[in-house]
Amino acid sequence: MPGNERRTEHFARRVINALQEEARSAYGVRWGADLEELLLRYGWPVGWEREEPIGAAAPLRPAIISHNQRESRHFLPPARFVEAPNTILPDEWELDPDGPVTGYAPPYAAVFHALPHQVAVFRRGDSIVVVAGYDVRAGKDQRRRARASAGPGEPARTVARVEAALVLAPDEIAEPVIVRGMGHGPEGVMTAIAPAASALLSLETLDTADSVHAARARYWLPVLPPAQDVALSHPLILRAAPEDAPHPSLADVIPLVRPVARARRGERVGVFWETYGLERSTRPFRVTLTVTQVGRSWIRKVTEWAGLAKRDPHYVSLSWEEAPRPGTSVYPRALAISLPEASPGVYHLEVTVAVPGMPIASAEREITIEP
Repeated sequence: MPGNERRTEHFARRVINALQEEARSAYGVRWGADLEELLLRYGWPVGWEREEPIGAAAPLRPAIISHNQRESRHFLPPARFVEAPNTILPDEWELDPDGPVTGYAPPYAAVFHALPHQVAVFRRGDSIVVVAGYDVRAGKDQRRRARASAGPGEPARTVARVEAALVLAPDEIAEPVIVRGMGHGPEGVMTAIAPAASALLSLETLDTADSVHAARARYWLPVLPPAQDVALSHPLILRAAPEDAPHPSLADVIPLVRPVARARRGERVGVFWETYGLERSTRPFRVTLTVTQVGRSWIRKVTEWAGLAKRDPHYVSLSWEEAPRPGTSVYPRALAISLPEASPGVYHLEVTVAVPGMPIASAEREITIEP
């Protein structure tokens, strides 16, 4: 949406406060600093409820209860994010924290939630290509809230159209890179070309059906300066690896990108990455890919302790040697892995490249396995 709507809302609340000064409020008291603070923090109430007095000892006038917008979100960043935006980690900027100190409900969206996604960065000289997949279908909590707001007996919500934007802002002065797109269906993939510099990333969607849902992911995207040694891109999780093409280009795999680094148990998963800095190498290099479960259930720990199950920290471990192609600055690689007996949970995927005489390069990503 154009403009700074949260700031505009704050100015509107200031105007309402000026109109209410010294006036009697719905609560039966004069407008003062306490009601002003509530207004500036949470906005003008969307409705009031009157509680009639009961009994001889009850007050003469009914109690008035105000109700604010139920779907308000905490859009203002914490002070430390403003002072040091490079400290914002994924999933750290919460829109719905416990005990929010302020709130705002965009009028164009019935629900506003975090956006499930995956992002990967690929180098192209002094530029980068940012690939972002998204899935506008919310998590369990948001789906439950959406069903509650829809009411009983109403059909399940389906996504009709999705407006999406991928924004990269290196600082408050430079012009941000903005890519907009339109899609049909809940999933999509966006790409953006930007200068090779760290930036604040914002992936935003607005999808319409029986109601309008908005979602976003916003955090700092670190981009390291070009290394003199070997370096890797982020691993990109695919629906499947291209057949008979172990070295596809990035453009070849874009249609195969999973919107989220997530797969079902037993499903084959494609992985794509690029290696940089091999143009001067003439000796074979070793590539290792491992998948390790992050944490284990207490049942698994007990069976391992009792010797009934083997403790293997690497659920998947592959290693092989490849011959370099002199003069090639970008070395792409794709393969498919199978997780037939993986327990549902979070797994840590890591790719390492070891070139003789050079530091080992590594890249990692978490992938979630669902039942």
